Amino acid sequence: MINSKEVTLKKISSLLHFAIRSKNAVIGYNSLLASSAKKMGLIIIDEGTSENSIKKIIKTFPDTKINIMAEPGNLISKSSVKIIGVKTSEFDKEIKKHLKSLEI
Repeated sequence: MINSKEVTLKKISSLLHFAIRSKNAVIGYNSLLASSAKKMGLIIIDEGTSENSIKKIIKTFPDTKINIMAEPGNLISKSSVKIIGVKTSEFDKEIKKHLKSLEI
């Protein structure tokens, strides 16, 4: 039986795929840092990311919601991805809502 956490993760995965296709998401540390801080609405970081990288992201994006979770790349079927940034849009609002329901 599928539990509610799996359903929520599938919804987040679908939203991230749409955000990437519509150019409302960036993948990777360098792409994130090259993005405008004012346009970023949500950042998902792998829990294995170095402390220095996390500090730099927090300093660069002080007003952006940051979630740390295990293997965010699996949400977009790319296990090597450690950082996903979602630009301010309806996508980031929906993803934040689903992440909140997971209590991440």
